[in-house]
Amino acid sequence: MTQSPKQCRAGHSCQPRTLREAWYCQIHHSAMRLDEIARFLGIKASTLADAVNPDGDGSMLAASHHERALELTPDNHAVARYVAGLGGAVVFILPAEVTIDESTAKVVKEFGEMLTKHAEARADKVMTRLEAAAFRVEAEQSIAATMALVHAAEREAELGPQ
Repeated sequence: MTQSPKQCRAGHSCQPRTLREAWYCQIHHSAMRLDEIARFLGIKASTLADAVNPDGDGSMLAASHHERALELTPDNHAVARYVAGLGGAVVFILPAEVTIDESTAKVVKEFGEMLTKHAEARADKVMTRLEAAAFRVEAEQSIAATMALVHAAEREAELGPQ
């Protein structure tokens, strides 16, 4: 699991092994501070810290706090990614407003970077865990760019000819 908020926000996403680790990343690596999130949830900062501590005593957030905590940390999707992964699904965050041309260029760029990372990892015919993790990051970025292109095309189609 990535421990540094700077690493997490720089694209080296946490790799939580448990829901509690996912919540730890969600809360500690978001743009909002833990004490601010706790205040919005109406709980003590220490209660929130204990509830998301991977080595904690078993105390958990109340179900009513989960949805609100996700709303307060829109810059981090660790919990959504973890839960989706349990079901064999993947989460991709779509950009707000991009054109089809911008999206197409990004798809080509990201796909090229993914293939380069794969070639580098396979150069010695063995892919290490670190190489596999780096390839996964590139693959997820490539797929996310493709989904953003689909989203931009659908948005343009809904708007109709200009």
